[in-house]
Amino acid sequence: MPPSAVPSPAAAAAPDTTDLLLRAWELERAGQLVELRALLEGIPSALLADEPDLGLLLASTYTHLRDLERAERTLHLIAPTCRGRHNDRLFRRFLTRQGVLMLFRGRLNESREVHTELMHKSLQADDPATLLWSTMHLAIIHSLKCEWPEAVALHGRAVPLARTVDGGQWLRGVHHNFAATYRHMGRLDESQRHFEASALCAPRDDAQGWAVERAELMRLRGEHDVAERLIARAYAEYRRVVSPTGMANVLMALVRLEMARGRLPEARAAADEAQALLPRIEVVDWGELYEEIAVLEAMDGHPGASEDAQERAAEIYTLMDAPRRISNMLQRLRGRPALRIGLSTVYRG
Repeated sequence: MPPSAVPSPAAAAAPDTTDLLLRAWELERAGQLVELRALLEGIPSALLADEPDLGLLLASTYTHLRDLERAERTLHLIAPTCRGRHNDRLFRRFLTRQGVLMLFRGRLNESREVHTELMHKSLQADDPATLLWSTMHLAIIHSLKCEWPEAVALHGRAVPLARTVDGGQWLRGVHHNFAATYRHMGRLDESQRHFEASALCAPRDDAQGWAVERAELMRLRGEHDVAERLIARAYAEYRRVVSPTGMANVLMALVRLEMARGRLPEARAAADEAQALLPRIEVVDWGELYEEIAVLEAMDGHPGASEDAQERAAEIYTLMDAPRRISNMLQRLRGRPALRIGLSTVYRG
């Protein structure tokens, strides 16, 4: 993730908000998001529009807390002011917030447009940090849409960019994302290579996320006991830090592992626990969860329930404009009794 917001000249020139901004940045750096939300959400709309640094902080806080409706409303409020700044640092920060919000909401085409604009603005401003941010997120978007050549090319461009920015956490994240993309492509040796490169870059600020990604790779290599230990470690940590999105990713990895082992009751228990988190996680993750449930129900001999889950997954993938995700899901289900041929009519691209 990009560094915390840096005070802008406009903020420094507004003495009536200086103390408020300083306190807000202090809370952001400390990760005290609930306190930050309480500090900022009572600010009048007119002040947020006039002082967009405050609006960006509030929108970012809402996004991190997964209150995406309020985040979008806040960004809409400050958009005219931010765009009026043309291509200064605040405007580029606005684009980063807007692009991530669209990504979380599953609106991948909108997110791609925003990140493409950010890439162009970053090149014009010679801003390597936001250029890296846009490149990384465009790679993620193409990966989510199963557009592999584009995703691989963008990941490849992000690696040298990350080295110029700081060579630490940024580079770790780029290699981690590259490893995940190659894993989804089934190119496990390349995935392992980038995974190992990620581990060497910097101390991890997300050890549980690392454990989940490694567990997925170990499952595909048939090392189920290793995968189980890694998932158990991540599960315990995400319960401690209370991260619905992180926990959902752990549970989906557990569903896939238990299905691979043929332990369907255990897979169902994990899927049920993941479903309970749906209101608290990003829309972009819903389709993947429903797809795993569709496969599980088909394996367990429940074609009707599998068809229902397929329809729900297809609705999310259609929102994401990701027809290849639908094709891949149908490929996984081919030959199983729950395959619904008519599902292909859900998406019309």
